[in-house]
Amino acid sequence: MRAYSILLSSIILFTSCVASAQSSKSIYKLPENESATVQTATAGGVIAGADSGLYRLTATKTAIPLWTQGKVRKIIRTDDRWYFLTSAGILTTTDLQTFELRNTGLPSLKMKEVNNEIISFSDKSVQLKDLEIHPENPQILVTASKDDVYITYDGGLKWNSLGSMSASTTGIKAVSVCTIDGSLVVFMSHPIFGFSYIMPQTAKPRWTDCNGGFENIKSQTYPDEIADIVPVVTTGADGVKSVTVYVSQSFLPRLYTFNWQTKRGELVYSGKEPCDTIDGLFWNGSELLYSRPGEIASYSPEKGGLGNIPSTYYAWKPSFESLADNDTLYAAWIPEDKDLTKGISLSELWLLKPELCTNAYASKALNRKSVYCPANHVTTQAGIDKYKKIILDNKLDSIVIDMKDDYGLLRYDAKDPVVVEKGYISKYHIDLAHFASEMKKDGIYLIARIVVFKDKNLSQYAGGKYAVWDRTTNRPWVGTKGMEDIVNEETGEVTGSRMTYYDENWVDPYSPEVWDYNVRIAKELIAGGFDEIQFDYIRFPTDGRNMGNAVFRWKDKGMDKESALLSYLAYARKNIDAPIGIDIYGANGWYRSGTRTGQDVEQLSEYVDIICP
Repeated sequence: MRAYSILLSSIILFTSCVASAQSSKSIYKLPENESATVQTATAGGVIAGADSGLYRLTATKTAIPLWTQGKVRKIIRTDDRWYFLTSAGILTTTDLQTFELRNTGLPSLKMKEVNNEIISFSDKSVQLKDLEIHPENPQILVTASKDDVYITYDGGLKWNSLGSMSASTTGIKAVSVCTIDGSLVVFMSHPIFGFSYIMPQTAKPRWTDCNGGFENIKSQTYPDEIADIVPVVTTGADGVKSVTVYVSQSFLPRLYTFNWQTKRGELVYSGKEPCDTIDGLFWNGSELLYSRPGEIASYSPEKGGLGNIPSTYYAWKPSFESLADNDTLYAAWIPEDKDLTKGISLSELWLLKPELCTNAYASKALNRKSVYCPANHVTTQAGIDKYKKIILDNKLDSIVIDMKDDYGLLRYDAKDPVVVEKGYISKYHIDLAHFASEMKKDGIYLIARIVVFKDKNLSQYAGGKYAVWDRTTNRPWVGTKGMEDIVNEETGEVTGSRMTYYDENWVDPYSPEVWDYNVRIAKELIAGGFDEIQFDYIRFPTDGRNMGNAVFRWKDKGMDKESALLSYLAYARKNIDAPIGIDIYGANGWYRSGTRTGQDVEQLSEYVDIICP
């Protein structure tokens, strides 16, 4: 992926520290010296899930910590138990004092950590995309990773995989479960392939696609992403129960019911905005509450249109302000009684303030307006002056410049001994001290683009020590395009054929020595006057008919593409005291699918400050 000539804006995402996954028997208990606080909290209040953990928010705008070992994104309340969707997995409690992780059967990521050249490994919960409970049986819940849907029949003590409607293309947004016509049904949404269901208790359960009736965004083949799914059970005057499955979309303001008989979506509400979100669905007994940018809204089936927001929401909304300014609210359980037995559960509450940036470097990196510059354009004073004029005349304030380019060539006068040994300094490099000094005279913010894993130079170092390897040629792997004819230029006669290759050479993303090399470059640039690091080609190779021949020799057992990239970014985050940005495929931001590249944008965002699709 190449940077565009002008970067008009960046997307700032939240950075958070995620707790490692623990076993289902792991217990978190409040310290004894907080018992008085807990007693005070039992008088009521909002139970809130935030970036920094779980809190009770009081009417006096006090945030009382209940569990602070990870991010909390969703809250489910049953008659006698709480369930939470967290970055550490599925968390549960009966009293909001003693907590238990129930992750048995759920997948984990094997993370590689490097500390003073000592390598260790830890298990981290995969990012679970959703959590829903059966509306009639609180022992049955469903959740999902990017790869598979999981179901439990015993309140989360053991989870079983139901697979996914797409075994080859990862990406799951929402799940749900209910009983229809006496049969258990699980629903899922895929960001590319749409809406599907499975009946897990049948003899041969299989996923069935049902995309009819759901609207497409113009120019798209598949329906707009399904944002959320919620089944609603109602009892008629005759005592007969019926199930209505509501389905919303992510980028079009549409709400549907799913007709089980015809297996099609039926539109019940359409918003006025051309692009909008309806997410975080919750049935409060009479209306469907949901989150959208800037507000909570509701749909009334009785009115066939917008409904009313419960007064308890407005009564307790001021308590949201009790969270720290650098925290982000994701979920809230708002009580309807003092004993916290009844209430409304709201999720996706980051949508209330989608513009909010809470990471440590937000104030430094936000709202920058940049021009992209190849390094060879500013190796002279005349070149520097030219770009300074472009920036100032166009009311820009920053510049993105290649410091390690698409071939791995260094575009500055490196001094770090490891970088000098393994790297190659192009003759078209800048004088780092002079360049930074000149730009800083006019307050210009400097962003260093570093191409990470596409690196021809490093792939050739020490006989290909770090290269992605070709199992058939026993040489560094290069992607093949296919055969082409060899044509005599004078006669036009075809004299033979030859293999053609992509102009890309890759190093192994699993290698901690490759990580160290790139982080050393970043640290040297920050020390030399750059303000921000932009990692490009932070991915695995994808192009080549011979992809099946590629071998990643530095891969450790249990690791996968996602854990390799996350481990690298965790290492970079720990060692770079500056804003970190990454360039990704635009489709990976839109479709939540990093199948070939390893770029799961939702997980990557935990370690970086800026994402440039």
